Formats: sequence, structure tokens, C-alpha cells
Amino acid sequence: MKELTVEITNESGLHARPATAFTQLAAKYASKVTIAANGKTADAKSILTAPIFLYF
Repeated sequence: MKELTVEITNESGLHARPATAFTQLAAKYASKVTIAANGKTADAKSILTAPIFLYF
């Protein structure tokens, strides 16, 4: 299994429009894609969890 870790270096993090583009891109692949921050993880293919879970 291959693993790739990418760090978002923008101080504001991943906001709505970029998060939407990211989830749309992730959805094109059969691979499992997750996003993590502040000790939480979410399915990066889910438009409902990926952009907002970081704030709660």
C-alpha cells in the first residue's frame, strides 16, 4: 500500500472552495483518502465532513 502525506501550509487552512475542489478530485479515485487535523480524521471524499470537521 502506498501512502502520501501532504501538509497544508496556509495559516487559514483548507477553506470551502479549495476543500470542495479537493473532495471532487479525491472522489475520482478508488483509493481511501483521509484528511486530518487537530487529532481528528475524516473521509476526504465526503463534501459534508472534509471542509467543516476542522472547525469543531
